Amino acid sequence: MNTQEHGWLIKCNQKFGFLSNLYLLPIEIQEGITTHKSRYFLCAWLLLHVMVSNVTVQEYGNFIIEYLAEKNSNLNAAILLPHFLHKSMENKFLWESQVFELCHKMPIVDGSGTLHAERTATLVPENGSKWMKLFGWNPFAENKYIALGGNAYDKFSERANFMNFLCKYTKAVDLPEISPPNVRLPITCCQLSAEQAFLLLDWIKFLREKATKLPELFIQNIRNGKWMKNTINGFSSPTQCVLFGPQGNSCGSSGDLLFPIDEHFYENRINMYKDELKLIGVNMICSKETWELYVAAQRLADKIYNHGFNFVSELIQIAEENTYPSGVRPFLELKVTPRDITFSGSLQTLIVASNDVGFSEHDIDAICSIGKSTKRRRHDGLIGQRGIGFKSVLEISQKPYIFSNGYQITFTEAPGHSVQSPLFLNGWI
Repeated sequence: MNTQEHGWLIKCNQKFGFLSNLYLLPIEIQEGITTHKSRYFLCAWLLLHVMVSNVTVQEYGNFIIEYLAEKNSNLNAAILLPHFLHKSMENKFLWESQVFELCHKMPIVDGSGTLHAERTATLVPENGSKWMKLFGWNPFAENKYIALGGNAYDKFSERANFMNFLCKYTKAVDLPEISPPNVRLPITCCQLSAEQAFLLLDWIKFLREKATKLPELFIQNIRNGKWMKNTINGFSSPTQCVLFGPQGNSCGSSGDLLFPIDEHFYENRINMYKDELKLIGVNMICSKETWELYVAAQRLADKIYNHGFNFVSELIQIAEENTYPSGVRPFLELKVTPRDITFSGSLQTLIVASNDVGFSEHDIDAICSIGKSTKRRRHDGLIGQRGIGFKSVLEISQKPYIFSNGYQITFTEAPGHSVQSPLFLNGWI
């Protein structure tokens, strides 16, 4: 060790308060020993008989870290340590790689003045941080995600860039770079502001682009928490929300009514996060008109079929109203077969067959509409009113098929991105 390094350690050792009775020889004695012709013999004798040994700046830093890890009570020393490392690197007494290693091992002090010898991750100080804007507190403290105490370290700070140094070499992170533990987020039961929602979506976007596997509790909590603003009833979960756009996929499969996301509340920026919204369960629909049709059908169907009517009764009544060829005795056949005649991957098929003349353009138009019906006897309270009758089959099948006069058509319970307004050609049946 040269004289300059030795003098630096003497000065720092005084500031640390001679921890564990560690003392350094005066510079004059150190120079006399290191320049003596028998210096190697002198150093060996001092080590053997007086326990005086040579120490480098890196070794001194490791000594302080080990002392703090054992005592875990000397806050002043813990706060002073990163300042010592900072200045030592500036004076070329430590390599940058050595500073990274020492900062990774050293205990840190959080905002409450508590010393932590162990940590899973280091967070940037709460003042001005994105994680503080989103959470309002550190929800991962129990998982040993420790935030640097900015005010605590300012005690010995002489330069404005010290906190930047501390964050860099302790590898402190802020949103969206925090890797979440497998815990529930407390904010998902709250009504998030637009700024908070975008912080959350940016976080998911960052993790998704890094191909980070999202913890199960973390993502499920986001999907089911009532934090997303809609235009109908205030706030609801993402799985209950719908976003309109050209790349819509479905209206979900739960049967619950969906609520449009309040795009004005989100400053019309929410469309920038379509992939993230899909990931957390937001339903994508191609147009507002498609969604309105879906909602109307859901409400009417719920209102009518809550009275105990079922699809079998509906189909019997439809068959009764069908048109049959002259001289033919009408029949209706219902049977379950293990054959998959639709080639849709079903394990079995319920076949409803009739010997009527088949569907007409008017029949198809009525089936595809909400308010239309082909029924001739329509009395209040009867099943099949308001054109919902055939759609009762959606109680048991998400994708029923119709085979009539050489044509095959199908319906889905919820509209998807390929849904268009029905197109009818004259004389196609």
